[in-house]
Amino acid sequence: MKFHDAKDWFNGPEFLYGVETSWNQKAKVNTTALEKKLQKTILVLEKSNQVITLINHKNSFVTLKRVKTYMLRFVRNTRTKQDSRATNELSPSELNDASRVIIRDVQQRYFNHEINQLKLQQPLRTKHQ
Repeated sequence: MKFHDAKDWFNGPEFLYGVETSWNQKAKVNTTALEKKLQKTILVLEKSNQVITLINHKNSFVTLKRVKTYMLRFVRNTRTKQDSRATNELSPSELNDASRVIIRDVQQRYFNHEINQLKLQQPLRTKHQ
C-alpha cells in the first residue's frame, strides 16, 4: 500500500468519528498500511572528469584547482575522524594533489584511446586524430 492510500494516516482511525463514550479503549489501529520501510540512499560515483565541466571556473586554472582541492578535502574529511579533519587554509600539497587529479582527468578525457593502448602495451598511432 502506498502512503497516499493510507486512509488512517490522513483521516485517523474510524472509531474517532463516533461518540467518545463508545470508544473502545483497546481499539486497534490498522498499522500494517503504515509500516516503516527501510530505505537506503546510494551515491553512485562515476569515474569521470565531467566535474571539471560542471565547475564554473571561468577559464581560470587557479579557480578550478582551488574548487577541486576543496572537493578532495571534503572527501578526505568524510573519511577521517572529526578531530583530525582539515579546516585551515589549503596546503600546497593539497593544491598539488588537485592539479594532478585535474591533469589526469583531462588526459583521460582526451587521450583515453592512447592510455588504453599503453596499458595493453600496444603501439601508439603516429598521428593523433
